[in-house]
Amino acid sequence: MENEKSIPQLITEQESGHKSFLVPSYQRGYRWQRVNVLDLLNDLCEFIHCEKETYSLQPLVVFDFNDTYHVVDGQQRLTTISILLGYLGCKQISIGYESRKGQQKNQYVEDCKNIDQYHVNQAYLTIKKWFEEDHPKEKDGFIKLMTGLLDKQVKFIWYCTTDDEVATFIRLNKNKIALTNAELIKAMLLKKSNFIGDSILIQKSIATEWNTIENTFNDDAFWGFIRPLEDNRPTRIDFLFEIIKDKNLLSYEPKEDTGNDQYATFRYFYQYFKDNKESAFQLIWDKVNQLYNILLHWYNEVEVYHYIGFLVVDAPNCILDLLDYWLESGKTIDAFKSSLKTRINNVIEQKGCNDLSKQYKYNEEPATDKTACRHILLLFNIQRIIILNRNLNHYSDTQLFNKFPFYLYKQEKWNVEHIASNTDNDFSKVEAQKEWLKTFLFDKSISENKKKDIKEFVNTDSPDKSRFDDLREKLIDEQDKSIKKEDQLNDREKNQIWNFCLLDEHTNKSYGNSIFPVKRRIIMGKELGKKYVLDNDFNETTVPNKVAFVPGCTKEAFIKAYTANDTSNREWSRIDARAYRQEMYDCLKGEFNVIL
Repeated sequence: MENEKSIPQLITEQESGHKSFLVPSYQRGYRWQRVNVLDLLNDLCEFIHCEKETYSLQPLVVFDFNDTYHVVDGQQRLTTISILLGYLGCKQISIGYESRKGQQKNQYVEDCKNIDQYHVNQAYLTIKKWFEEDHPKEKDGFIKLMTGLLDKQVKFIWYCTTDDEVATFIRLNKNKIALTNAELIKAMLLKKSNFIGDSILIQKSIATEWNTIENTFNDDAFWGFIRPLEDNRPTRIDFLFEIIKDKNLLSYEPKEDTGNDQYATFRYFYQYFKDNKESAFQLIWDKVNQLYNILLHWYNEVEVYHYIGFLVVDAPNCILDLLDYWLESGKTIDAFKSSLKTRINNVIEQKGCNDLSKQYKYNEEPATDKTACRHILLLFNIQRIIILNRNLNHYSDTQLFNKFPFYLYKQEKWNVEHIASNTDNDFSKVEAQKEWLKTFLFDKSISENKKKDIKEFVNTDSPDKSRFDDLREKLIDEQDKSIKKEDQLNDREKNQIWNFCLLDEHTNKSYGNSIFPVKRRIIMGKELGKKYVLDNDFNETTVPNKVAFVPGCTKEAFIKAYTANDTSNREWSRIDARAYRQEMYDCLKGEFNVIL
């Protein structure tokens, strides 16, 4: 049955005891953006001031179910109208939401913890700003329009369907914002006709479980552990259904071709549901829960989390192979961990980075870029965390651990960077000379006379190189005897693993070929969003800097945590480099095939 119903008519019918609206749980939540709300407000404002008598809000499709109208299509616009009525102080259209129990009014809610309510809040604030800041004279006209006091009417095209509500929902949304496979599967599984009597409680329970799984997958830390950065699908729970289909975990071969377009996964489950109607729901949901619990277990187990995270970085789809191994009968957790280590050994050997004495790209030699050692540096970082947790667990019954943030590793595009700069360490450039001398101004043990000499040099536009050499020699002799020329890395040595670390792309680019003490100052303040500098008057201060996570082994290298004896904070010496590489070897040698 199709006709039209105005806003005042809908409100009047509800006040007289007519049916209220209910948005079923299979629907996506309220998701209108600011631009959608503004478009509606601007259209209504134009309608108020034009000669037209009717403004159509497009179809509102409902399914007559007992004492409610299930909203099959049009809930975004219906909800926005209800929010607008609430802001204007008018009587609202009563809408219930299966996904938001107890909320009948669309209004602003402080400290909301629900994603749907968040979008309701944003719509309300958009409406509030539109009236109070941008169109303060329009409010009275809107109130009259919405309450029927103008010779104009805002109407929904009303359509009450008697067809299956879920089928109608899918059909109507085909040519709109594309529904994902998971949203279509959810609509199919959670429709009310699948549940009768006491099983209604099961429907509610499954809806809650669905939300829990979806929230877990929406956590970037979890998603970044199992998937690459490029996998930015709108509903991440799709991944579980794809695994079930691609691995044929339901042992089902569809009678009809499911195609290879974006809805192939949905068609697979739709056919399975039709062919196994009585048991389909529980069998599908059991597989979803099984896969979710496996992935969650991997995420929460320290060693498994780190080793799988490493393997996903190298091969994003290895999760499927790992699931095969895990699901084999008779496999133990120790056997699974052993298989992960075997895979990791294969990776570092294939990348050619398991030899910690290897020479990387240098002058005339065959080009082996430094990025080839990225995997061994990543493995070093995660293995240090694993060993730390093992040691902590010796003294506590509670699992104490930090997790390596794979999502940041991917998001911030970490790269391999020289610790001691590959160039300019011979101080041929004046800027490098000045930066090196400035580091002594941070040192309180430096005499005022020496600081005066340093400041004069820094303030000179083109100082002589001999003047720098003389000042450098005196400072080393008097203040930093730990700097020895014979301990400095040569150009060839600067292209070995002992002079490489992992660093985010922004920091890497921001300090370029800066000398070691400049890099050190940047690293020390990076996680605090600070950069330690000297102002024009040579006073120590900080300036804002982009915050980034600094890998533990990178930070420890720059603070020289691996060097037993004291060495200068102004140089990355051969002593420091050797200690760093030895720590890398000692950390990895017990479980991985590294050589020194």
